[in-house]
Amino acid sequence: MNLYFSDHDQGQTFFQDRMQRSREWKGGEDIIKMGTEKQTYLNYINGEWIHSSTGKIKASLNPANIDDIVGYVQESSAEDVNAAVEAARRAQAAWRKLSGPKRGEYLFRAEESKKGRRSFTEANV
Repeated sequence: MNLYFSDHDQGQTFFQDRMQRSREWKGGEDIIKMGTEKQTYLNYINGEWIHSSTGKIKASLNPANIDDIVGYVQESSAEDVNAAVEAARRAQAAWRKLSGPKRGEYLFRAEESKKGRRSFTEANV
């Protein structure tokens, strides 16, 4: 859907109204119950996929259509961020010792893995 507005204020008002309607429609906990089942993404910290320490998730919206929930992400806390930073610091010591070609090998495998997930996502969205 393409929207064109000759007046900037008219366009801004349209999008503000749409955002407000979207917030009212979702109604808190109802987010999780509506529509088809969506993927809930976890935090990757210290080599593990884990839930946030808050135990809360929030909807990730399609920026082109804010009524479209594309999945759920963790509502992470400062504690989660600190744990991730500390794990990254510890991992950096071992990464620094690897040769350039070995690092390249890891990056290549990571990219190949990402391509497989992207193909799956594209086929199922």
